[in-house]
Amino acid sequence: VTRRPPGSTPFPYTTLFLSNHIGFQSYMVHPDMLETIDKLHFDCYRVGKVKERIEEMEPVIRNANLFSFDISAIQHAHAPANRLTPNGFNGEEACVLMQYAGMSANVNTVGIYGYLHEQDLHNLTAKQISHMLWYLMDGMLKGKQEAALIESKLALSRKLRQRRQEQMTQAELADRIHSSQPRIAKAENGDRSVSIELLLRAILATGATPQDIGDTISDAAIPTKLRAPA
Repeated sequence: VTRRPPGSTPFPYTTLFLSNHIGFQSYMVHPDMLETIDKLHFDCYRVGKVKERIEEMEPVIRNANLFSFDISAIQHAHAPANRLTPNGFNGEEACVLMQYAGMSANVNTVGIYGYLHEQDLHNLTAKQISHMLWYLMDGMLKGKQEAALIESKLALSRKLRQRRQEQMTQAELADRIHSSQPRIAKAENGDRSVSIELLLRAILATGATPQDIGDTISDAAIPTKLRAPA
């Protein structure tokens, strides 16, 4: 998953601003590689952690511009063409991740890589890929239906993070609204489990006015190409 910083100009895909690696298996990644990724401030998510809380990958994927999926990330039992490892995501989890990509308003490039027809068994991997593509398209439909709400929540999350960082820590804000620091962190990261009500209470606690909130939501509803230059 790769993305560029918000507000920056479109970039050629030879330039990488941020990369998130979802579903890596520790015993297959050299420690030096993990250290390099950490130094570049890229994020890595172990396959076990993703499987436990796969819903936490939704904002990670939705904020990306490019989403690529390697077949070797899927368990051999669900993708026989993968002969690298028996472990990984199951078929349903792979479909969920693809659905998140389809729901994103930012993802404009999706690729599925590593499929070798000659290694496939009864075309099961090809069928798995077809299911993943169906979920991608289903996500695109869902994304259109809920685009306004999602964009409003993400805009509020960004506004909350901006205002909070100028004034206080996450823990201090949590105390003000009788919440918890982890919930504030999720609110700032656009986690879908966070309610609009919590976002509004948190933003108001930073001193924002209803007019500020209205402007934030209004700006989110205007396509980028139609916005006046800053």
